[in-house]
Amino acid sequence: MNDQVEKTGYIEGGSLLRDKIAMAAKANDIAKRVGQPDIAAGNVAAKKMTKVPDKLESLASIYRERGGHYGDNYLHMGKVFMGLFPRGVVLDTEEKFNRFHFLVHLTSKLSRYTQMFEERGHPDSFDDLSIYAQMANEYDDLVKSFTPGNDVR
Repeated sequence: MNDQVEKTGYIEGGSLLRDKIAMAAKANDIAKRVGQPDIAAGNVAAKKMTKVPDKLESLASIYRERGGHYGDNYLHMGKVFMGLFPRGVVLDTEEKFNRFHFLVHLTSKLSRYTQMFEERGHPDSFDDLSIYAQMANEYDDLVKSFTPGNDVR
């Protein structure tokens, strides 16, 4: 398998490069959100210890910013899911939990867009919605390719 990775950059089921890029982007986003722009810019030498109160202040700032955009949409998600699953939903397998995970993301992004409907929405929400929809589609295709009893991860 290591030879395959070295020659192609791929492992069965995904791209190493894609995974590394995604992890780097996530780390960059987190570094910016917690007030560590030097780390986000790759300047690890500038890393300093951040005290808990400083981190909490930074997180409070993010919370206020997002609340200004999206309001209290998180308080309405229970009603949304009750509408989507009027007879309830049973999550009793890893596959069902994975699929439900995508629905949570998709529904969250759609609800965030609707919170800013009068301002013509929030472009990132539709971008994210598109990505999560394709990830869910890819996952469903992956699940269909496995035989019953195989582990799906």
